[in-house]
Amino acid sequence: MKRILYLSLFILCALHGVLDGSHYRGGIISWRPLNNTVQGTTAQILLHQRYFWYRLWGSFPPPYCTEANVVAQTHINVSGAALTCLRNCTSSPTFPSSISVNMITSDCDTNTIIESWGGELYTTLTLPLTTSITIGYNGSAWLTQLYLGGSGSWAIVNRMNLAPRPDGYINSSPVTSTLPVVFYQRNVSVVHVVPMADNDATDILICRWSNSNSSYNYNQNDECGGVCKAMPAGTTLIGSNCTLQFILPNASIYYACALQIEDYYNASSTTPMSSVPIQFLFYAYNPSAGACAQRPSIIGDRPNRACIGLPYGVQLNETVIAQTYCPGQTIVDFVTTSPIGMTHSAIRNPSSGLWTMTLTWIPVSTQFGPQGFCAGAIDNSSLQSAPWCITYLVGFASPSLIRNSASPVGVISQSQTIFSIQTTSAVKRPSRNGTNIYFTDSTNNTVIQKFDCGWAPEVTYINFTITIIFPVAPWIPGHSYFVTSDSGVASGIAFCGAENVAINDPTFWTFNISNPVSTTTTTTSSLTTTLSTVATSTSLPTIYTTMNLYNTTSTKGNCYYPRVTLIPGSSTLSSPIQFQRSQDFTIVSLIEFICNQKLSMITKWIIKNCTTIICSNSIQLNPIINTKFSELYIPSKTLPYGTYQLELTVTMSSSLHYSTSSFVYVQIVSSNIIANLVQFGTSMITNGYKQDLLLDPGNYSVDPSESIFNASNWKYKYYCRIYGLYMFPSFQGSLIPIGDTTIDPLNPSCFINRTDNQTPWKFNSINSSITIVSASLQSNRTYQFMVYMEHQQNTSLQAIGYVLVTVEDTYPHMILIG
Repeated sequence: MKRILYLSLFILCALHGVLDGSHYRGGIISWRPLNNTVQGTTAQILLHQRYFWYRLWGSFPPPYCTEANVVAQTHINVSGAALTCLRNCTSSPTFPSSISVNMITSDCDTNTIIESWGGELYTTLTLPLTTSITIGYNGSAWLTQLYLGGSGSWAIVNRMNLAPRPDGYINSSPVTSTLPVVFYQRNVSVVHVVPMADNDATDILICRWSNSNSSYNYNQNDECGGVCKAMPAGTTLIGSNCTLQFILPNASIYYACALQIEDYYNASSTTPMSSVPIQFLFYAYNPSAGACAQRPSIIGDRPNRACIGLPYGVQLNETVIAQTYCPGQTIVDFVTTSPIGMTHSAIRNPSSGLWTMTLTWIPVSTQFGPQGFCAGAIDNSSLQSAPWCITYLVGFASPSLIRNSASPVGVISQSQTIFSIQTTSAVKRPSRNGTNIYFTDSTNNTVIQKFDCGWAPEVTYINFTITIIFPVAPWIPGHSYFVTSDSGVASGIAFCGAENVAINDPTFWTFNISNPVSTTTTTTSSLTTTLSTVATSTSLPTIYTTMNLYNTTSTKGNCYYPRVTLIPGSSTLSSPIQFQRSQDFTIVSLIEFICNQKLSMITKWIIKNCTTIICSNSIQLNPIINTKFSELYIPSKTLPYGTYQLELTVTMSSSLHYSTSSFVYVQIVSSNIIANLVQFGTSMITNGYKQDLLLDPGNYSVDPSESIFNASNWKYKYYCRIYGLYMFPSFQGSLIPIGDTTIDPLNPSCFINRTDNQTPWKFNSINSSITIVSASLQSNRTYQFMVYMEHQQNTSLQAIGYVLVTVEDTYPHMILIG
């Protein structure tokens, strides 16, 4: 697959191999829990490492790295290579003393400028939730030919903090990807975007320069060795989207880039929850004589940044397509970053200006979750395309658009403005722009409207339904139309959001606009339920369908049974749709009549209580639930916990024996308890030094599923740390609660200020509140208190709450900061 371009470059590479024995080229370290729900005191963590090495390093055995090593999944043996815990290691006593850095080969590149041997490794660890450590890999040396930091040491570090987030879940670190070497022309202004994403979709991601200030940075360690801010002067970094802007001043030399990507719970958070390193190289070139003025580009089959669902054990055959733009311009190399087991074909030239490489891969169960792939096409003048990166979401199916759920279809009114279609699984708005849905006039094959689903407010996503609302109907009477879409219009809700395939079939969704002068006897009137009240509510999950009424001339003069569909229709008694008891939800039906008479319909909902094997008894409903509409609205807190069958019966009023029923199964589950230590659930308070501090989760916590919170149903443990200076005290991996006399020598008690014999705290009779006695905390210092709550009967129900307390010398009233 790879080609050596010029003899002069070959000689340069051979000389470089002699002069430069250094071997490190960059890497990435990230992690995520296998289950982000807190269960007990430990969690299983999947640690991911990826590194790039100099392929011709003298310690590597000839014939060095080739595609045969990728196929064989050879280990990259680097003597003494180990990742270790670097800071606060006592918080995680089960973290191994060292973890192998001998990667499994995933990519080999023999291009004389790149000469990369890349690999990755996944390691599963069982760690206590007290873990808050800095881990990393240090060594020597970077390559010699660096603009700054040549032959210097490397340091690549990651912060792993498993303390439950404010929402009660275990955090996942951000993820990112890169090519080992990215080419840009010398003395040309460059904008380069480093991709970053997070499974915790609401987190705020910030990208910053790695630095060596161990007393300042979050990792409390040297993060970058000899290449801290090694990019040229004038380089800028936009942290919110990890965009670099720079000019590479010298040609035929490399530039090291070392960054940290950190996730914050929300925009007001001041401390990140994790820190992920990414280190890689830029290379500056002068275009050779006769080089094409336009560098190659990768044009498909997938758009850049696509997220593709992929099941286990099924072979993937993916074609990477590059385009060239000048006579004599050829593609000689695809530089790649791949998941383990993905193989790369030789380069093919199926037609003029097009060059392809085929990827083959059978993912295995241990590769569950997001797996990144990046490629760059390099031509025979060493011009490289922009990086092209996609994510394969292993173990997840991409959603599909359901063809027969599209509405409206057939003959519709010229004033129609609301269109909708169902999906096979829950979907959300795509995370990338350029995911368009097209409405085309088939009469003249002209696109009359397109909406970019990445941002267009006319397109909304609720559960299994995509709805498009036109501000003004653009239809022409008598014309026919069809709807198509790009891939990614429907994106799943897990991880990066697995995308649906593009819809290019002009017969997939069609409709005609009625013509008043036409004498046709068949009409279709769309009675799609109004969406305005639902689209603006964040607390109203809705299962949407569409209602169409048909009045068709029939020579037999008869009527047919109404057809009733509740979507999603995939719910079963063993796999019901789940709603939290604190949520409102609505089910809307698809009802179709075929009859030659004028008619009306009678609709009736029945709700039955279900066991694990049968749904039998109808339940007595709250009067506010109206069961006579075609849609069923269930307000929050009206159905008890349990599983229910919601059955809709539709009867034609002119012929009462013509009726049809359809049902869906739902399960009402508990909502997460909101543990509040102080009134209103505020995150920070100020308290006087000579004032008692009352923390009362039994009074201030909230159970969204119930009208009141029953404090006596819970067990309580309280913890405290000196915020900004120490972690929560722990012993052998377990946090030390207030009231336990065990001492952590590295993380002192919050109450060391108290030297008399008085106990600094008081509990009420059921421990649902704690009072910190005045003068027990040091003034002009901030403390963080945490409560851990566990249900008395059901220990799987847990909640954690935090509050920051700043102590002042004065005796103020309590100040609450929302």
